[in-house]
Order: sequence, then structure tokens, then C-alpha cells
Amino acid sequence: MSDLGEYDLLLMELIGGFWFFLRDNLPAMSFDAGTWGPGLGAFLLAIIFAHRFLAAWAARTNRHWGFATTFCLALTVPTLFVISFIVPGVLLQWEMLRQGIWLVY
Repeated sequence: MSDLGEYDLLLMELIGGFWFFLRDNLPAMSFDAGTWGPGLGAFLLAIIFAHRFLAAWAARTNRHWGFATTFCLALTVPTLFVISFIVPGVLLQWEMLRQGIWLVY
């Protein structure tokens, strides 16, 4: 195989590799409400309690605190949750890519 063909294959894997990953792993995911329902309920309860606490604090300090502010603040939790899975995954992939033989001359 020529060098150009190997580089094309490498570029195709880097650009479209996520499609193959999703094709294999999305059907294996569980969408059972018994799994995500309690977590969502706990998250919504935490938002309500946090809003009551933060709104009372803001009223004592003569500041405005709306529900949208609480909701935006609470959205950092799922964001950090996703990041906590992404970072080790990226590090694992980086190590696998670093050790692999990419192109054969």
C-alpha cells in the first residue's frame, strides 16, 4: 500500500471513528426509567432545595436571585459529570494511540 493510502485510512479513522463507536455502543445502552428516573428526581429535588436556600441568601444580602439562575448553576453538575467520563477516556485513548503502530513504511 502506498503512503498516500495509509494516510487516507488514518484520516478516515480520525474523522469517522466516532461513528463506528456509536454504532456499536448506543444499542447497548439502557434507557430503563428505573435507572435514570430516580437520579433525575433527586436532581430536580436538589434544584428546588438549592433555589430556596440561595434565594433566601440573596434576599438577606439584597440581591436578586431567580429560578433561571439556580437552574443555570445546577447545570454545572451534569456538565462536570460528563467531563469526569471524558477526561479518563481521552487519556486512555491517548495512551492507546501513542503505543500503536500507525503507519508501516
